[in-house]
Parts: sequence; structure tokens; C-alpha cells
Amino acid sequence: MSWFTNLKIKTRIIVSFALVVTLMVMISVFAVTQLTSVNEVNDHIMYYTRDRAVTMLQLQNNISNYRRLIVSMAMYAPLNDSVMVEQLAHQAFDEYNRILEEVERYTHYVNADPYLTQWDRQTHLESVNYIREAMLQYKTNVNDIVANAALIGDYNRAVEAIITGTPITARMMEVVYELIYYAEDTMESEIYTLANTTDQSIIIIVMLTVLSAVTTLIIALYLEKSIISKT
Repeated sequence: MSWFTNLKIKTRIIVSFALVVTLMVMISVFAVTQLTSVNEVNDHIMYYTRDRAVTMLQLQNNISNYRRLIVSMAMYAPLNDSVMVEQLAHQAFDEYNRILEEVERYTHYVNADPYLTQWDRQTHLESVNYIREAMLQYKTNVNDIVANAALIGDYNRAVEAIITGTPITARMMEVVYELIYYAEDTMESEIYTLANTTDQSIIIIVMLTVLSAVTTLIIALYLEKSIISKT
């Protein structure tokens, strides 16, 4: 510190002020960097991970509704109520389109997610493509057959078609459950990372702030002592 002692008081003040400003800049840069990191994780949770989970949950609900409508059509087959069957068929068609919309929405989230690895993206796309193809197969081999059978009062044929389609929906729901689990697990992991990053940032910022305050106090006392000794 002899070099600092040999400096003029004005120079000492300037150097001390520059040191304090440097510490404050370091704190500001660190805070902005950490805040950006926290915001990125938070945005990813809000716009990708959460939306994927919500989409799959909605898809699960839509598939259940779709199956319920098809079973309802079969139940009306012995009653020869063509009006009710046609109404249920229209509702099933609308539900089928809503399922496809959710599938496309999920595909968009997967393709737009900048944090997914190529392997994860490919795995998700393969799963969602399976759901899309399975839904088409289910519509052709179950929905359409049940609707036609119910319109002519063929209850047995309608029930047979529903039984035939059970393995399709079972496997499809398994894939949906897997995607829901993956999204929820990823969300929990990212929330933990977010909380951990925030806590660490607060601790480091507090430590740097305390260091800056202590440094400022030491410099002030040293300068005061130097000024008094000069007078």
C-alpha cells in the first residue's frame, strides 16, 4: 500500500471512488446476468414446458370424450334413434378435430422449444405422430363403423368395433401419459433450478453489496486519517 500512501489526496480519492464504482458495476452486471438467466428459465417453463403439459392433459380429456361419444352411439343402436345417433356422430367428429388441433399444437411447442435436444425432439415427434396415426385408425375402424352400425340398429356390430378399438386407445393413452409425465417432470426440475439459481443469486449479491459497503467504509476512514495527518 506504500504506492497508495505516496499518492496525492486528490488522486487517492479518485482511485478510491473508481474502486467503489467498479464494485458497484460488478454487482449490477452480475444481477442483470442472473436476472436474465432466471427469466429465460421462467419463460421456458411458461411458454414450453407448461404448455406441453396442459396440451397433453387437454388431449387426454378430449380422447376420453371422443370414446364416450362413440360408446353412446352404440347404446342408441337398439333404439333406432337415428336423430340422436347423427347428433352424437357430429359431436364425435368435432371432438376428433379438436384432438387433431391439440396434436398440432403440441407439435408446434416441440419444434419451437430451443432447449430440447435433437434426440428429445425426435422422440416427442415420434410419439405425437403415433397419436395422430392412431386417431386416424381409430376413427376409420371404430368411429365410422359404430356410426354406420348405430344408424341401422346393428348393436352387435357397433359393440364389436368398440372392442376391436380398445387396444388402439389403450396404447394411445399410454403414450399420452408418458408425454404428460415427461412434461411434469421437466417442469419440476426447471422450477427447482429456478429457485436454486434465485437463492444463489441473492446470496452472492448480498455478499458483494456488503463487500462494497465495507470497502467504502475502509476507504473513507483511511482517507479521513490521511487528510487529518496532512493538516
